[in-house]
Amino acid sequence: MAELNHTTLQVFLDEIIIPKIKKREKTFLGIAKQPHYENVLSNIYAFYFNTEEEHGLKDLFITSLLELLEDKAPANFIDFDIETEYPTNKNGRIDLLLFNSEQAIIIENKVYHTLENNLDDYWDTIKVPEPNKVGIVLSMFQVHDIKNANFENITHFQFITKVMRNLGPYLFKANDKYVVFLKDLAQNITNLSKPVMEEKDLKFFLGNQSKINQLASFKGQVREHIATQVEQAGNSIEGVVLQRGRSNDKQNKRLRYYTSPKHSELMITVLFEDILKNGNLKLIVELRGGLLKNRSKYKSVKFFKEENQAFEPEILSNNFYKEDKNPWAHFAYKAYKLTSEQLANLASFIQERLANDGFMTVFKALEKEVESVK
Repeated sequence: MAELNHTTLQVFLDEIIIPKIKKREKTFLGIAKQPHYENVLSNIYAFYFNTEEEHGLKDLFITSLLELLEDKAPANFIDFDIETEYPTNKNGRIDLLLFNSEQAIIIENKVYHTLENNLDDYWDTIKVPEPNKVGIVLSMFQVHDIKNANFENITHFQFITKVMRNLGPYLFKANDKYVVFLKDLAQNITNLSKPVMEEKDLKFFLGNQSKINQLASFKGQVREHIATQVEQAGNSIEGVVLQRGRSNDKQNKRLRYYTSPKHSELMITVLFEDILKNGNLKLIVELRGGLLKNRSKYKSVKFFKEENQAFEPEILSNNFYKEDKNPWAHFAYKAYKLTSEQLANLASFIQERLANDGFMTVFKALEKEVESVK
């Protein structure tokens, strides 16, 4: 890659408004790793189509669906049963069937799969008068090759949008818990229906691709500088052992450990990932595992100020003695907002702060305590 032109990049950053990409909201279905399973969505729809279910939303779903069908909807479709995976004459399965003795709505639920179902079989299986039944391909995106003219295409997004627009009058008598579930369903469908990035954002990227790639490379070089400096500091400090993960370890982009040669569960953690976000470096004296079995014993450790005139007692963590189930705990902690000069000479800065702000005093005193109870 060509040498970075700082002036060009600075002009780019000053003149261009970088789009803020809106993150998708997490949903319970997404957390459960089931956001796109057709049978899961069919079962949820079946629950809400049931006007007598405890959700209390009555006919919200069927009314919304009939509005979308307009003149294709069966007239006065009120009393109906609901079936999922309804068997067909030719061993197929109708995903969702709403029907009574005279009327039927046949729903084929599609998310990402292509439409290869035998819709003729579905249609012929349901024995109600032809004018009183309608088929729906409920898809994530528009389907343009439906081979059976009796089936209408409605997207999940069109349907759930109609439901949410009609929700207002139903809220008073609805069960709040199932309204929350419904909102989560709506968000899940929105997530599935829309791309991660909008076209205007991708257009911005394509129009500024070279400079954006230069900035990404520049950030990578800064990260490499930081990691190298942190390791240099760890190798230069007597009485600690630098620890780094494997090259593909995600922790390598976040931190390094300086461990005690006498006890590997006592360490100084140098957390540097926030430098790239807000310029903050965090130094931590940390204990892990077996060293936390009896935290109260560390209350007797004496930190003599005369050992280090610049000792800052406020670095001691107030939360250390609170019992929790974490396999680690911070004994001392402080964050530093770095200047460009400090970042350029980060190894020296880390060594100075560990020595002058009391971290090494804390570390050595804890190390002595650990050794005394062996």
